[in-house]
Amino acid sequence: MESGLLTYRREAINLRPKLAKKSFQVYKKSLTSQFEQVLKQQGQPDVVLIHSSLWAGAALAERLSSEAIPFIVAEHLKAFLLPNGFSAFQKECVRRTYRCARKIVAVSSALEKQILRIFPEAQGKTTTIHNPVTKQMLIPTGVDSRSTPDFTFIAVSLLRAEKRIDLLLKAFTRLVKEGPPARLKIVGDGPLKSSLERLVRRLNLGDRIEFLG
Repeated sequence: MESGLLTYRREAINLRPKLAKKSFQVYKKSLTSQFEQVLKQQGQPDVVLIHSSLWAGAALAERLSSEAIPFIVAEHLKAFLLPNGFSAFQKECVRRTYRCARKIVAVSSALEKQILRIFPEAQGKTTTIHNPVTKQMLIPTGVDSRSTPDFTFIAVSLLRAEKRIDLLLKAFTRLVKEGPPARLKIVGDGPLKSSLERLVRRLNLGDRIEFLG
């Protein structure tokens, strides 16, 4: 039990990271074995939620389909947003998953568009459910901002194009203008660090945004 939930966990080390097909077969065998254990002890589930087609979805898709167990795939991989983000083998694994999935959930509309563009098998199955964070959740209430320290945000990310840190900086600019006093600390490094630092200077936010590396 973890936090009151019945949990099955199995940890393993990928001993063949460069041999994708062989590594996947080992993983599939292990995960299928664990799934059989769950079926035996808990009975057949009404629905299964799988986080990502790579690799759990691909490993269990055909097994779930053979038992007529509906499953939903939640996608959040950055590979969908990168040029040539998938190898040929990975694409086939995703296709295999999508053919069997009842529904495919993306965490953003941009991700949903990319899924549909790359994988026709997803047509008619996709929907977007954004991460459950709203502006109201981030604004302190019942606090006199004149007598309290600035509200501090921390972003942890690779500084790469697909992470859209530039969008974060522009959104933070609006917050500084419209919301309570705030600061932003960015943890991470990457090829866009210099251009993002220049953007901060253009936005006149050098005293509000700090790159920690």
